[in-house]
Amino acid sequence: MGDSNGGVFNSPMLKSLVQNYMSIFNGNESIGIAVAFTIGLLIPLLLIGIKRTKQRGVPVQVGGETGFAIRNHRSKTLIEVPWEGATTMAALFEQSCKKNAHERCLGTREVISREVVTGGDGRKFEKLHLGEYVWETYEGAFKRASNFASGLVKLGHSADSRAAIFADSRAEWLLAFQGCFRQNITVVTIYASLGEEALIHSLNETQVTTLICDPKQLKKLAAISSSLEFIKHIIYFEDDDTTVDSSFDNFTLTSFSEVEKLGKENPAHPRLPSKTDTAVIMYTSGSTGLPKVGYCFSFSYKFGTSELFSPCFALGRFPFLSCMLSRELASWFCLLELHLPNKEILLDDNKLKDNKTSMDTKFSNYFVPVLPSVTECNIIMQGVMMTHGNIVSTAAAVMTVIPEIGRKDVYLAYLPLAHVFELEAEVLTCAAIGYGSALTLTDTSNKIKKGTLGDASALKPTLMAAVPAILDRVRDGVLKKVNEKGGLTKKLFNLGYKRRLSAIEGSLFGAWGLEKTFLDVIVFKKIRSILGGRMRFMLCGGAPLSRDTQRFMNVCLGYRTLFLSVIVHEIPALKRIPIGQGYGLTETCAGAAFSEADDTTVGRTGPPLPCGYIKLVSWEEGGYLITDKPMPRGEVVVGGHSITLGYFKNEEKTNEVYKVDEKGMRWFYTGDIGQFHPDGCLEIIDRKKDIVKLQHGEYISLGKVEAALASCNYVDSVMVHADPFHSFCVALVVPSQHALEGWAHGAGIEYHDFSDLCKKEEAVREVQQSLLKVAKAAKLDKFESPAKIKLLPDPWTPESGLVTAALKLKREQIKSKFKDDLNKLYQ
Repeated sequence: MGDSNGGVFNSPMLKSLVQNYMSIFNGNESIGIAVAFTIGLLIPLLLIGIKRTKQRGVPVQVGGETGFAIRNHRSKTLIEVPWEGATTMAALFEQSCKKNAHERCLGTREVISREVVTGGDGRKFEKLHLGEYVWETYEGAFKRASNFASGLVKLGHSADSRAAIFADSRAEWLLAFQGCFRQNITVVTIYASLGEEALIHSLNETQVTTLICDPKQLKKLAAISSSLEFIKHIIYFEDDDTTVDSSFDNFTLTSFSEVEKLGKENPAHPRLPSKTDTAVIMYTSGSTGLPKVGYCFSFSYKFGTSELFSPCFALGRFPFLSCMLSRELASWFCLLELHLPNKEILLDDNKLKDNKTSMDTKFSNYFVPVLPSVTECNIIMQGVMMTHGNIVSTAAAVMTVIPEIGRKDVYLAYLPLAHVFELEAEVLTCAAIGYGSALTLTDTSNKIKKGTLGDASALKPTLMAAVPAILDRVRDGVLKKVNEKGGLTKKLFNLGYKRRLSAIEGSLFGAWGLEKTFLDVIVFKKIRSILGGRMRFMLCGGAPLSRDTQRFMNVCLGYRTLFLSVIVHEIPALKRIPIGQGYGLTETCAGAAFSEADDTTVGRTGPPLPCGYIKLVSWEEGGYLITDKPMPRGEVVVGGHSITLGYFKNEEKTNEVYKVDEKGMRWFYTGDIGQFHPDGCLEIIDRKKDIVKLQHGEYISLGKVEAALASCNYVDSVMVHADPFHSFCVALVVPSQHALEGWAHGAGIEYHDFSDLCKKEEAVREVQQSLLKVAKAAKLDKFESPAKIKLLPDPWTPESGLVTAALKLKREQIKSKFKDDLNKLYQ
């Protein structure tokens, strides 16, 4: 791809070589293919033979509700532990530290300097100059975690109370986490981006007495200190520029290093947990409830007009809904006995001007009669309770999927540890863990000072976890540079990509042997260098990964192909493998299904992990049945060792989605719709709560449409909205500033700034036409293609509250913030 000045493509000799290579395919394609094929792959192909389909999942008879169940082909019994004795998080960490005592464990980059720069639009950005990674050994990490545990005891943390971690991912986060388990302390994990209301709710509900946080969170905590009922101790991590100017009358304020010192001077005997003890209560945006500020429809009624009260909206999985109703309307609903299960309808005191008393009206039916205007409401947050056995069994299962994971690997940690996906990824690895940030990930990331290496370049990782949004950005960034260079660079990339993709998909006429080596060196090596150049395995989860992005990463980052999968274990140089896509939820400890290393197909999540089973249960209302042909379809239900205890202090909601069969196995009903391929691999095809029935009876899956539209080069973020009172859907689009401004420049469109450009009819028309082309290519029906769109100039970030830390849409918050725009799109 070359550097900013042309890079490798500016060499005259190399240009000649490239042109000679490409000339082979200009009129003599068959000859070129024959030569490359014969020289490079004749012998390997003779050894490998004809490709055969591998059975990855095996049908199994298990208890509970009737369905179609699959287990992993690797084991007839479910895996619980990675090795004997490692039954808890404390035991797993201690044994790993002893086995790898002198190996690198936790790495952190030194901040050399910070500076604030002003962008072209007047906004200010912080830029960081970062140094090399500084490492703590496994032995040192274990000592620090043990000292922290003893320090908690000396500080006065009682044995039966909980601690919470409210911080960005960093080495001290994991040390505090593991330290708590040395004293069997349950840890409450909270996103660093959580708002005040949800933070108060989380800490008070779990009765946390010790809070561990970043120094930047101290001001937020000081502002809400009077609302925190149980906090006694606040422990803050230290940074080079840490200044503590917040005062807390009700709490003790202690630095992390001071707690470590206390513990070192006053060692306490460990109080280790059992596998059935609760290790974590995890509050995430994926959990049922707050911090989502959601939507409910406002209510309208007329006596004698029954059609206004037809049931048309079910609330799905939320346990409580705070709606604004007048006393008269609430009474009318009671009269009609139109109720909501487990929902509380709270009266708006502002509407009770003549009567200051409040009234709670409880409803018990599934449907609410509504009209299509919307009102804000608050949804109560839930914490998922995970045992030590849940987390360890998932980690043990994933270890069987990642080939030869061990001390030679380097893992890049940049996702939030408060998210179960990243937590499991860091727990399972015995590799060196280097901490980074999504904002400093690559050399061109937003917070990286020009001339400074990004985290991936500095660390050169072999393993990393990723969410689809990150991979989409990598793909878009590469394609943008290719298009900018144009000419020979673009032609070579497109040809090389096409031929490598053909080989990966199993064609004999793809790029093999010497041709493949040529493409790896000339084209794809530069792309691999974006993530350090040594990446051999990537775990992707948190949301569906688009097929286009998965193909792109397989081609550009992976060596392995279907034909080489048989002999790859014998050739270390060929052990680079495709991206592995996983499927799981917080309620399943992130563990449900995971694609295997030799599976180069896209759009699937692989077979069940060997710690559990996956069962499909028919959803007749949605038309998904386990008797469907050619593949059984239904709601995805997960059972096994990874299934968590349920929702904290919400037994009613727990009993709704967690079931225990006649043999005592716990099952979690995910609400996702899946299908099993003949080889036992799961594919997620829909989501029950994302399905909306339009005015003429068509069903539209919002997530499915969004996943398709996200591949449009103009799209940074997109949310599709469907109103059941209309026959079409609409979309809110955050466009790629670079792509849209590039089009505007070429089209001669004048504008003041990006916000002004997003309002231009020409820009809206261009993006919408591009979306329609993408929708058509994805074979979406006409009613699934947005009939109208609104362009929004500001990006959706976790800080804005519009996406989660894993960059998944917070649909209800987006609808709430842009409700006027959505209503106008339907006018």
